[in-house]
Amino acid sequence: GKKRNTTSAKEPYEWIRCCNPSCGKWRALLRSMDAASVIDAAKNGEWYCVLNTWDEKTASCAAPQENLPAIGCPQWVMKNEN
Repeated sequence: GKKRNTTSAKEPYEWIRCCNPSCGKWRALLRSMDAASVIDAAKNGEWYCVLNTWDEKTASCAAPQENLPAIGCPQWVMKNEN
């Protein structure tokens, strides 16, 4: 089902994935952010780690993927782990 855009504190973070084929890491957005609008703002709808202006420590493909939260983490992120 589609997630409604509410600003409840219980809302999970949205995640965005780097388009670099050799990276593909998932980065967490801030609660106030919307993945769709971040992707819209990226050139050709392609988002890369270097475009992560809100979290400098993960603004590079070399940065490790953050530990994914147990709560509010989309299942498609979990199955992406080796």
